[in-house]
Amino acid sequence: MMEHRLELGDNITNAIQTVFPTLVVQQILNALAVRQLVPRGPNESELIWTVLGFEDDDASMTELRLKVNNLVGPAGLISMEDGCVGGWVQRNARADPHAQTIMPMGGRSVEPSEGSRVTEAGVRGFWKGWRECMKI
Repeated sequence: MMEHRLELGDNITNAIQTVFPTLVVQQILNALAVRQLVPRGPNESELIWTVLGFEDDDASMTELRLKVNNLVGPAGLISMEDGCVGGWVQRNARADPHAQTIMPMGGRSVEPSEGSRVTEAGVRGFWKGWRECMKI
């Protein structure tokens, strides 16, 4: 079910890059996709999921990309929560129209953990940069 082909020569099978809070570019096995979260008003947003391939993909590679994207895509068996988490956050953030919602990300330090690559330093650094962009 999770068949894949190493195609880019780097042995990397999973790379997810958040470019902006509403834009994610991903490679999961042979699934290449771009996810965009588009606000459509205070009570609605739209998730646009664009599946990518290469012009020279043969029929079997196209089929493989579609199969993997169906596992990890917006209605996927593996990461279906990615498609609905934005709605959950939006509904909960507006639960009390007179309240302010603050969702802390575990601090503001962007120092990596010692002895481990499992760290939130990159995520915290991203949101630190986002806060700077949002300053008036």
